[in-house]
Amino acid sequence: MEFGRIQSVLVATSIGDVVYERFYDKFSDLEKADIRAAFYSTTEPYLQYLTDGAEYAARFKSAAVVARTEGDLFFYALGSGEYDELSLSEVIDVIFQSLRDVLKRQPSEGLLWDNYGKLCLLIDEIVNEGVIDATDREAIQRGIRLKE
Repeated sequence: MEFGRIQSVLVATSIGDVVYERFYDKFSDLEKADIRAAFYSTTEPYLQYLTDGAEYAARFKSAAVVARTEGDLFFYALGSGEYDELSLSEVIDVIFQSLRDVLKRQPSEGLLWDNYGKLCLLIDEIVNEGVIDATDREAIQRGIRLKE
C-alpha cells in the first residue's frame, strides 16, 4: 500500500533564487527542473498580490504543491498520497514557525544565508527521508541543539 511522501522542499527568494532545496525521491535533472517550474508557476500569477502568510496550492502531475510567502521568502513543498495540500501546508507552517523560534526573529534571505546550517538541521528534523518526523517546535529546537 502506497502512503505517499514529501517529495521536495524548497526555499527561494522573491526573485527566484534558491536558498535551500531538497529532493527526497530520485529525480532526473529534467524532472527536478519541471518541479522547480511547477513551484514557481504556483505563485507567479499572484506576484502582484502577494501578502505575508498567503498560501497557494496547485497540482503537479499526481502530486500536490503548496507555496507560502513570508517577507522576501517563498516556501514550497511537493507531496503525494497522504501528503496532500493540507498536510504540506502544516509542514511549511512548522518549518517557518520553527525557523522564527531558532533565529529569534522573522526569517529573511540574509538571515537564512547567515544561518544556513541551522536551516538544514531544522528541515532535516522536521522531514526525514520524505516523512514528517517532528512537528513539536520544542522537540525540534532540542534536536537542533543536540546536533550543533
